[in-house]
Amino acid sequence: MPDWKTLVRQRLAPLNLTAAAEAEFVEELAQHLEDRFRELQSGGATDDEAYAGAMSELEDIYALRADLMGNRQMPKHDAVPSGKLASGNFFEDAWQDVRYALRTMRKSPIFVLFAG
Repeated sequence: MPDWKTLVRQRLAPLNLTAAAEAEFVEELAQHLEDRFRELQSGGATDDEAYAGAMSELEDIYALRADLMGNRQMPKHDAVPSGKLASGNFFEDAWQDVRYALRTMRKSPIFVLFAG
């Protein structure tokens, strides 16, 4: 039986993923390949045919490269928090919060009924 984890690690090496991300991805993909290999074998395929079928799914990993690289390059936090920053006037900010709460409650009155 093939060592799927080693094969997946070799394919993922050029992506330079973090150790945690690589370990999680290797585990999940190796399990998928093992399941596919056994499924093909139980369907009547020879070991070589089942191996080739599972490996053909591993070839699709290169389609994920752009997605993985894009996710890896995204910052974990926004540089600037979204939304308007506080004006520094307590009463103005409080009134703005009250108006927002009223708009939100108006959109979901059933929730307000049960929460209240």
